[in-house]
Amino acid sequence: MFVTAVSAQPANDSEEWSFRVGGGAIWAPAFSGSSDYQLMIVPNIRLNYGATFFASLEQGIGYNFEINSEWTAGPLIKFDFGRDADGNSPFRVSGSKSKALVGFKDIDSTIQVGVFAQFDRDSWSTKIELLQGMNGHEGLIADISIDYKIQLGGSEAQPGPPLFITTGPRLRWADADYTNTYYGITAADSLGSGLPTYTAAGGVTSFGWGFSVVMPLSQQMAIVGFAGIDKLVGDAADSPLIIQHGSENQLSGGVFLSYKM
Repeated sequence: MFVTAVSAQPANDSEEWSFRVGGGAIWAPAFSGSSDYQLMIVPNIRLNYGATFFASLEQGIGYNFEINSEWTAGPLIKFDFGRDADGNSPFRVSGSKSKALVGFKDIDSTIQVGVFAQFDRDSWSTKIELLQGMNGHEGLIADISIDYKIQLGGSEAQPGPPLFITTGPRLRWADADYTNTYYGITAADSLGSGLPTYTAAGGVTSFGWGFSVVMPLSQQMAIVGFAGIDKLVGDAADSPLIIQHGSENQLSGGVFLSYKM
């Protein structure tokens, strides 16, 4: 839920290692499609080597290969925390423990392996990630985002502390394996939950819009805020789990503090 927020921090272009630590609070649905919201405290840890290697909880682990002045691409590993049927989250500090998943099985945490490609021109950036789940959901997903980036302040024309703003649309496509794992209802799920069985097909599962702002407080410290809205569509939105116990509209927001070591 907090991808846009942390990735909006200015890139490290020097050929050296950099390490950022911090944490923050996120307000988000208890699970994808939930109408119950939780406040979560999560860590913010980032490791970079120049503009090539990167590793963080939300961006994953990857390497930027520069194809030309506008295109970069490379391998990517990401972690999906899965879904607990008790409606809890390892990071939850307040908010409802959703009961919508009573009768469902847990979805195990998943290592996702794949590739990404990014196109940058002027203030615009387009990125696509293609990831294959290796254990928990074992599905294939593609995330596409378009961002417009601007800087306010921090110049002679606009004096004062700089603000780095990023905003734009996003979309997720998923195959049937992924969609059925998160939105399908097996016979066992139906027996335990009372919902009818449901088999979901692959396709576009959600689209939305994200916004983030980064304000450096010093050479080492920055504060990051973000907000977003996503709407479930297609077979994901048509799931009885979402229709009867959830919501198509998914809001999120949060704030982080980041410190460069």
